[in-house]
Amino acid sequence: MLIKRQPTSSEKAMKFEFNTKGSKFLVKNFTDGDIYVGLGESTEKETMILIPAATSQICVIQELGTPWSQTDVVTIIPTATSEKGVEVQCLKW
Repeated sequence: MLIKRQPTSSEKAMKFEFNTKGSKFLVKNFTDGDIYVGLGESTEKETMILIPAATSQICVIQELGTPWSQTDVVTIIPTATSEKGVEVQCLKW
């Protein structure tokens, strides 16, 4: 399993880096606030996935199998500080 978990600091962008590139990620938000998720290194909230507090979502780039449809970085911007934080699991690599 490829899993990373980190505590969060409000409005501070976090990068979850994996040793291999993937195209499907499970993102769990254990915080009391929303999080913004980008598959890659972008930090523009307008282009990121919004995951509400205390929920999770599977985030997929695309499943065509092309090299540009994968990433080894998931960027998260939390709106709340939390010791439990966020967990990201690479489901498909």
